[in-house]
Amino acid sequence: MGPPRLRVGGQQRGHVETRILFTESSRNLGGQELQLLHQLAALRGLGVEARLICRPGAQIGERARAQGVAVDSAPFARALDATSIRIVRRILRDWHPAAIIAHGSPDLYTAYLARSGTRTALLRVKTYHTGGHSNWLHTWLADAVLVPSDFLRRRIAESRLVRRSALQVLYPGVFDDSPDGRPAAADTGLMGQPWGTPVIAHVAMLRGEKGHLFMLEVVAALRETYPNITYLIVGEGPERAAIASRIAALALERHVVMTGFVARPDPYVAAAHVAVNPATVEALGMAQIEALGLGVPVVASRVGGIPETFIEGRHARLCEPKSLGGWAGALDQVFRDPAGARARAAQAQAWVRGRFSRLVNAQTLLTLVRSHTAERL
Repeated sequence: MGPPRLRVGGQQRGHVETRILFTESSRNLGGQELQLLHQLAALRGLGVEARLICRPGAQIGERARAQGVAVDSAPFARALDATSIRIVRRILRDWHPAAIIAHGSPDLYTAYLARSGTRTALLRVKTYHTGGHSNWLHTWLADAVLVPSDFLRRRIAESRLVRRSALQVLYPGVFDDSPDGRPAAADTGLMGQPWGTPVIAHVAMLRGEKGHLFMLEVVAALRETYPNITYLIVGEGPERAAIASRIAALALERHVVMTGFVARPDPYVAAAHVAVNPATVEALGMAQIEALGLGVPVVASRVGGIPETFIEGRHARLCEPKSLGGWAGALDQVFRDPAGARARAAQAQAWVRGRFSRLVNAQTLLTLVRSHTAERL
């Protein structure tokens, strides 16, 4: 087998040119899979050849092919799936990637066995804390485990069994690098509302830890002061029925708008006076990053990795999760001083767009690949 292809490009381009093999065993198309697709596009711009192995019929495979990415299929049926091991081993033999980047447990175990006897680096992307043996085991199987926040790195490192040096932070790429942060125009029916009629935008899957039921209590508490307050829920999920029931119980029907799933929520966020992330569990949190990238004021929970995503006080407000008085007070301050809230959000805009740039994410990933490939040469 030939050595991994990794070389520094000419002085004129200054790009690192390499081959990277991505594996994804999930059939779903969620945040992690969309992040992978953004990485594939950004890496191409850096002169990188990328290839993807996923399950047959997986949505990410269709999206990647549409981007011009070479896609192979493997069943990833279990941790020790002989068919998947043979497929990955064949691609390693014929294509000689410098590194494999695995996004799930089944494909990590497959890649670990398939790369035996090669100098190919193996990196595992881990976006949430699962508990159990996988947290420490993955740090020994992979050359590096990439996590989206320092909070998650510290949380996983709490175990005495973990190889702590393997844990490395790779912040996600949220924004493309266009100079204009404004969203595409869309008729949401909310744009242009004056600050006297405050709109709260909440973009998240409808799951318990995302805090929708709590936010309904906050809206009910603010209703007397702001009789035309609107709570805009952008997303879909298993808690829809429970949320609808609580809206009725609190008589908030005219104060709550549920959009369902929206492919591009930016216009809805841009139409709001404030965006919220009242989650009780969050490895990093994307909603508040995206809102600040649009220059929209933010109030978010002091939980998980959220405090890493902006500078408290200078950019936005943090509240203790499920503190009704704290959240009602923070939102009331935003509504009473809209100019100040907008000024803080405007100051945050360039900061978050630089910190969570897709180009920066791809460049950092490439640096990690180079580092761990060099260690194996």
